[in-house]
Amino acid sequence: MYRQVGNGLFVLGGEYVDLYYQIQEKTKSFIKDVFDGEELLTPTILSPENTIRSNYTKSFSNQTQMVHRHLDGSEIGMNSPTVCYHMYAYYEDDFVDGNKTHILTGKCNRFEEGELNDLTRLLQFTGQEIVHIGSYDYVEDCFAKSVEYVRSIFEYMDLDYKFEGATDPFFGKDSRIKKRSQRIHGSKVEYKLYFPNEKQYLPVGSFNFVGTSYHKRFNIINTQTDDPASGCWGWGLERLMYALVSQKGEDVVFNYPVKLDDKKRHGYKNIIENEEGWYRLGSRNYWFAENKMENFKEIDIDFKDIEFEVITDLDSLDRRKVEILRGLEEFEKGVDWNYNWTWKDAERRIKEGHILKIAFHNGMAVQWDWYFTNSFIIKDHDSWSAVVNKLPKDYHYSAHWYCHPKYRSSRKYPTFIKDFISASYNWSYNNGYTTDVNYQDGWNWKSIKVVKKIGHVGRNWLDEFGTVK
Repeated sequence: MYRQVGNGLFVLGGEYVDLYYQIQEKTKSFIKDVFDGEELLTPTILSPENTIRSNYTKSFSNQTQMVHRHLDGSEIGMNSPTVCYHMYAYYEDDFVDGNKTHILTGKCNRFEEGELNDLTRLLQFTGQEIVHIGSYDYVEDCFAKSVEYVRSIFEYMDLDYKFEGATDPFFGKDSRIKKRSQRIHGSKVEYKLYFPNEKQYLPVGSFNFVGTSYHKRFNIINTQTDDPASGCWGWGLERLMYALVSQKGEDVVFNYPVKLDDKKRHGYKNIIENEEGWYRLGSRNYWFAENKMENFKEIDIDFKDIEFEVITDLDSLDRRKVEILRGLEEFEKGVDWNYNWTWKDAERRIKEGHILKIAFHNGMAVQWDWYFTNSFIIKDHDSWSAVVNKLPKDYHYSAHWYCHPKYRSSRKYPTFIKDFISASYNWSYNNGYTTDVNYQDGWNWKSIKVVKKIGHVGRNWLDEFGTVK
């Protein structure tokens, strides 16, 4: 039960009190067991100094609630809008030794307009936040585990939910750049639960990958890494409880087995709408995907004076040797990558039945993509490799894609990259291939954006067809 005692203000009792403590204690147990996390008890007011350092009043001015002394109007501070700021103040002008996780629970205050008559929108609510601070890899690894944890809860409880990339709704009118950055880099991901009474999904919490911004604002130095980062995640307890009761009834219990599958390698970044394909391999995230060749059975492409060619035999390869070597030489000038292929690699790959799709212009290879069939090894990174030996006969794996910078969005060849891929897939369709599988580096959002536009769909094909080492 709950009872309203003012606009956006409620007193909780009965099953809500039970749920309140169940959620807190269950989450604390997870944080302590998985991350060896430490609990911090925080005040409900931010100091004036914290208000300035956090930059909250500038970024979220419409949400700010200042606290003043009644007698003389002197400023005391600000009603805390979130509990994580207190952790940064805890390390203010100080050092962090290595990797740390903290769990904080406290009252948060946000200004909400209108009549606030249920637990979906409150002037004050309880925030339970988990803050990871340490190396970039540590924070990202923590987020990957935490995403799995939140998913496992929702799945076990059979809740109607979804994950969505998001931006902070309280940035204000002059913050388009901030919002765009959050969407592109997946730095904010909301988890939403369905509210039957309102017939809509509402966020009950979010993941926020902060990076180094609060290290700089609070002058925090990490003694153990040159690549520091931080991030926080959690939920508003009142809205979460209201969602649970709305979906499952008043007898709902927040109790579930906390088990993380160590074999799972799902990454955190850009986890949108339960999208498949994200893996964390080594210390980075990658997006694995597929595309159906049938979508490219009918195309009409004008490459103008650029020559597109598919090479499947050594004679054809040798005929283009000079142009290919010039292209590889040009590649080396602009890209510092240890795993680029050589002429000897090309000869070996063609002998093994792999395919080179390549374009030439002015006596030089300007774009290429390798298509691997049957069995092969992926060894493009220092931290991991994979053996693929179960690829179906009508599948191929595309990799080592490159386009010369002059031909990317060129005025003369504005759609060259898209046309190249379309022509490649059209050839594949006409030669008995039904599906192309590949992956993109998680940081390369431009490449991911391009391949999604031409029909790539996330799919965790690596575990199905190969073995990661």
